[in-house]
Amino acid sequence: MQSELVHRTAIVIGGGIAGLLAARVLHEHFKEVIIIEKDKYPFQAGPRNGTPQSNHVHVLLIKGKEILLTMFPDLQNKLVANGARVLNLTNDVDYYVGTGYSMKFESELTTIACTRQLLEYEIRNEMFENYPKVIVRENTRATELVISKDKKEAGLRTIKGVTVFSYNKNSEETILGDLVVDTTGRESQTAKWLERLGYDKPEETVVNSYIGYSTCWFNPNTQKISATVDIKPIIKPTIILTNPPSNPYMGLIYPVEGSQWLVGILGIGKNYPPTDKQGFLQYTKKLETPDIYNAIKYFELSGPIYGYRTSGSKQFHYEKMKDWPENFVAYGDSVSSFNPSYGQGITVSCIEAVTLDKTLREYKKRNKGLLGFSRVFQKKVSKINRLPWLLGTSEDFRWSTTEGTKPGIITRYIQKYSNRVLLLTPKSKIASKSFFEVMHMLRSPLILFHPLILLNVLIETLKRTANK
Repeated sequence: MQSELVHRTAIVIGGGIAGLLAARVLHEHFKEVIIIEKDKYPFQAGPRNGTPQSNHVHVLLIKGKEILLTMFPDLQNKLVANGARVLNLTNDVDYYVGTGYSMKFESELTTIACTRQLLEYEIRNEMFENYPKVIVRENTRATELVISKDKKEAGLRTIKGVTVFSYNKNSEETILGDLVVDTTGRESQTAKWLERLGYDKPEETVVNSYIGYSTCWFNPNTQKISATVDIKPIIKPTIILTNPPSNPYMGLIYPVEGSQWLVGILGIGKNYPPTDKQGFLQYTKKLETPDIYNAIKYFELSGPIYGYRTSGSKQFHYEKMKDWPENFVAYGDSVSSFNPSYGQGITVSCIEAVTLDKTLREYKKRNKGLLGFSRVFQKKVSKINRLPWLLGTSEDFRWSTTEGTKPGIITRYIQKYSNRVLLLTPKSKIASKSFFEVMHMLRSPLILFHPLILLNVLIETLKRTANK
């Protein structure tokens, strides 16, 4: 009987959340895992250059939370011990959808409210405390892939490692491994690296929705209140959605650790919110309801207001490439970067990490080594990305300012129908719960076609038609 194949070294390029999840999975399959991270990790929870959006609101989708707690069972306890809060999304959050606030009720739909900074910090601590085979090379940037020269004519060349530049040593070196995983996100160089090695340029799909957001960190316990106010305003979790095609602004008040709250405004279609205090406060008046403005207008905003802009979504279709090297894969934002306003990125990386583990286990059972693994996994990544991409970009195309390849007629119909379900949520518990389950990637959009929801959508449509 052939002995079980043992993989020695895996290399993960990028030490953000996606990279840490990859390392957690690879720890089970390799003798050592090396993370190549261009930044120096902060000693405490805090921002770093590789996560320019980390000062802004991150709503952790429930599907992502569930996977994270499976991979790191003590993570929620550690987050809460550091001030994070557990929110019941259908009962604790005021969710404004255009026709009013969604119905409030208790459910099992809970998430952990904290900053992206604390979440990454605690995942990092979990990794380095409990998974000793993981080694981190900080202040080190990957500069190119190292490829074998064999079987070039058959398209079966193998990635053998990466060339890196160490800022600490001010020198370049080569690190060899049996599997290389790119999780470097939106700044991924994979497409350029592969082109330099002679591979075809991958097909890309780009949807530019031109979004920007501004965020103010806010502590109602220490923030000064105007002397003219007798009663301290109530701060509570609030999300106010845009209203296409007339109102391109979204606003949030979201609790995080340390008695802090994040107050954020998002604008789509180049309607970028300002980062000065007076301008920020005035922009909250542009939301569909004045509730956020009324909640914060009597406070004296302190600290900086952070801004962030991005064009939107981009997807590399690596699964369609004629040739793909062995022993190299990419996932997370390195393959498909989503409009961050929908909060899909971390959860998609979680799902892809689970898929990475399952696929490696399948190959282990076959005792085939890694031959063919990269192509199989890359196709699975494409399938995972398909639904969140369609959900996000079809919403983006409700704005005439969005540029890119529009989704097909069926997708546009589903999006239009989904919006009608969303507008039902202030008076329908089943519509509200179903919509949250779809939004948090727990269920397929098909659940929105439940007979009771269909009937209510039909009734509301007939009412609007009769009132015209």
